[in-house]
Amino acid sequence: MHLVFSIPASLAMVRVIFFLVVGSPLVFVAQHAFAQNPCGFNAGAGRSDLTGPAAELGMMGYANPAQKTTGIHLRLSSRAFVIEDSCSSRRVVFVSADLGMITQAVKLAVIDRLKSRFGSMYTDSNVMLTATHTHSGPGGYSHFTLYNITTLGFDRANFEKIVSGISHSIESAHHRLQPVRLGLTQGELEGASVNRSLSAYRANPESGFSEGSTNKLMTLLKFEKLDGSLVGVVNWFAVHNTSMGKENKLISSDHKGFAAQRFEKETPGVVAAFANSDEGDVSPNVFGQNAQGFEEELFRASYIGELQYAKARALSSSDLEPLQGPLQYAHAWVRMPGFLVERRFSAAGPARLCRAAMGYSFAAGAEDGPSELPGFHEGMLQGQKLPLPIFLNLGVEFLRLFVGGDEQDERCHFPKPILVAPGDQNPAWSAEVLPFQVFRIGRLALIGVPGEVTTMAGRRLRKTVADALRGAGVDHVVIGGLANTYSGYVTTLEEYQLQQYEGASTQFGPNTLAAYQQIFARLSQEIARGAGQYAYGRRPGPVQTDRLVTFQTGVVYDDKRLWEKFGEVFDDASERYHRGQRVHVKFRSGHPKNSLNRPNFVYVQRWQGERWVTIARDGEFDVFYRWQRDKAIDCLACSFAHVEWRIPQSAASGWYRIVHQGDWKSGGDGKSRGYLGKTRQFWVE
Repeated sequence: MHLVFSIPASLAMVRVIFFLVVGSPLVFVAQHAFAQNPCGFNAGAGRSDLTGPAAELGMMGYANPAQKTTGIHLRLSSRAFVIEDSCSSRRVVFVSADLGMITQAVKLAVIDRLKSRFGSMYTDSNVMLTATHTHSGPGGYSHFTLYNITTLGFDRANFEKIVSGISHSIESAHHRLQPVRLGLTQGELEGASVNRSLSAYRANPESGFSEGSTNKLMTLLKFEKLDGSLVGVVNWFAVHNTSMGKENKLISSDHKGFAAQRFEKETPGVVAAFANSDEGDVSPNVFGQNAQGFEEELFRASYIGELQYAKARALSSSDLEPLQGPLQYAHAWVRMPGFLVERRFSAAGPARLCRAAMGYSFAAGAEDGPSELPGFHEGMLQGQKLPLPIFLNLGVEFLRLFVGGDEQDERCHFPKPILVAPGDQNPAWSAEVLPFQVFRIGRLALIGVPGEVTTMAGRRLRKTVADALRGAGVDHVVIGGLANTYSGYVTTLEEYQLQQYEGASTQFGPNTLAAYQQIFARLSQEIARGAGQYAYGRRPGPVQTDRLVTFQTGVVYDDKRLWEKFGEVFDDASERYHRGQRVHVKFRSGHPKNSLNRPNFVYVQRWQGERWVTIARDGEFDVFYRWQRDKAIDCLACSFAHVEWRIPQSAASGWYRIVHQGDWKSGGDGKSRGYLGKTRQFWVE
């Protein structure tokens, strides 16, 4: 997550922190783990839409208050995979969602919703939700204040869209369960990633090794029916999903969404997830730090997406290693502040984690997404003069009364100078109890990490898990990034000392990675001992979403002039176009927030025989839907829908039209009603 705004720090009253060591397991079921699984696997795959309010809602990722949704380019989706061991009937669920992050509120709500539908079949322990980390999706779906600041609070509609969408994708996968063969393969993808924080990476003693400054390995899991037909694929590749920049205001699943859509379009009926991994310091901007304008961002997203698609397609067509063996899982809820890191994981003997806090360099932003806030830069350390412009310094001092750390926090986080201490609030502004998770699927171990892990931190973490599971027959370890909740970054101890953006965003201090290694080692050891399912720790309490604060205004009503109608075409299509040209049309519209349950706003249709057939719609790469308020003085509650279709070179000759659907809200009875608009027919050749 890039952050481009400043949350000033404050001095807080010294408070006593009681250390909670997560002790004996609440749940423990041990079963013998056979080297082979003679019964095989059942699996199902499902997909559902997650696209939230397409207008006037702050986006999640860059934390730019001015970045509010104004339409749709690539829709957001949840892709779910249910895997069942047919011997034990034990199940795991993996979800890759086109979101900036998975918030704790979303994870808890999804599990509660599944529980009401399926009883105890799906739990915190065997459901892993991960995010692709797009920075171009609507925000406001966390119950922690820190992540809702730039969206002006909690947005109930977007939260519900996300929870219901993820739940529906899992239910869809559940109902499609069938006998399958699982195959695993790996291969390196060159040219799709660069390390954006090389100075920090090179501080690691292992950085001179030949592995490179990013994790270039793509791991692909393939689901086939017994007749050989494809059900779905999941691949994990580590790269920030940030080809679209902080000025973009169209909802977009970015390059990972492009790759997924490309794969699924080429193979109808297949669910293809392009999941993220240890992407903390990994950028997709292989052509330089910042794209110059929207068109270049589109090019970059399609370029990186095409590379991932091509690699995944090649891997899925190659010889795959059959996955056999048991299905196991382990999970822990761990309170991080005060957690005791053992000597064997800590470089300086036993150490406790700090209360959550971010440093001054957090406000500077990353190299490929700098905030450009005056006075802030990467590498700001304790003991240095930290001069800020007067207006920023006054803001910092004022907010010290509400948010911030104390001297004890400063000592714990050294050398980080604390800008904001979200975990020092009551209630906390960010997650303090984190979920840790390990799935074992035959020879594959998938570890769910509740944050953004840098390249070297990921290597160390994978080695810890691999060492614990090697004797159990596991020889592939993959990080499922941004899993189950969000807690900032995880850097190595050496990277932390430099306080680049990633180190300043490592919330629990210099020993955060060591704590992760210790927790994941324990979970992995239990699996190695034969535990079919294992869990410990206390689940956080239920989220009272009705108590969350919002300063957002909903849709009061939609208007039009008396002689107009909703869906009326204001700028119509021309009569003829050539392939490669762009069709621009404009409709009188209602607010997109009225239409969250509509599958689409825009349909491009071609006349075939005796009927109109939809050949493209909003959410596809060549179709752009933009919403705009009417600026006319006599129509202040009026709005327009702008539609652009970039005619592909592959388009067939013939008659076409563009259809726009939506809903308008009455100011009289407060009800929403549907409308439909159509352009004239136009010829494409």
